[in-house]
Amino acid sequence: VYGPNSLKAFVNVPLLEELMVEGLLNWEGWPADGLGETTMTSMPRLREANFVNCPRMQTKGLLDALLELAGHDGQVTQLQSLSVCCCLRARLGWKFLEQLPNLIELRLDPDSAVLLPSPLPSEVSTFLPSLKSLSLSDTNVDEVKLGRVPQCLWGLSQLETLYLNYFYEDISLGGHWQCLPKLRYLELQYFPNLKSLVDITTHQNENDAVETTYPMDANEQIACLSKLEKL
Repeated sequence: VYGPNSLKAFVNVPLLEELMVEGLLNWEGWPADGLGETTMTSMPRLREANFVNCPRMQTKGLLDALLELAGHDGQVTQLQSLSVCCCLRARLGWKFLEQLPNLIELRLDPDSAVLLPSPLPSEVSTFLPSLKSLSLSDTNVDEVKLGRVPQCLWGLSQLETLYLNYFYEDISLGGHWQCLPKLRYLELQYFPNLKSLVDITTHQNENDAVETTYPMDANEQIACLSKLEKL
């Protein structure tokens, strides 16, 4: 679905499995009051939903809309891939993600998808048991800015692909890689203060005039990344 008027004739598509909504600059999406102008009604086979460059799209009513589109009562059980990028008014909370137990791939950018509330729940891994690919960026919204990679991420032991962006406070990501034994693809961008992928400990001997810094169990930590195919 492309362009500002494309949704007007888009009504009932019961065989649709992949939805791409892009470039709807004035489309307001799904406000909480249900007054948004959307004509999508039935998509019971929907597997993938992508929303790109829809700056006015609101998401407070998105869950109800997806439930209605998918034709299910309770959970959007069919949806396996969700992407929200360059949608400045979008707000996706963990309560929303709880309704997507079969989600395999999740892509959220810093300007559009804010994971509310903060801090993130430690039980995230229990309601995203199928998630294998995660692209997560820190938000540019000050009131929910994380600064560091959230601890709950390391509980997603089934992850195979991980993209992390814009986490400015992390100095080291050591001590966590053993939590992701299936990880094959790892990409890190915009970590300006990151010094090491493994823990670094500063040790000072009594007879030394200066401190010496060396990795503690670095080989063991690096071994946890042995299945990586791309870094």
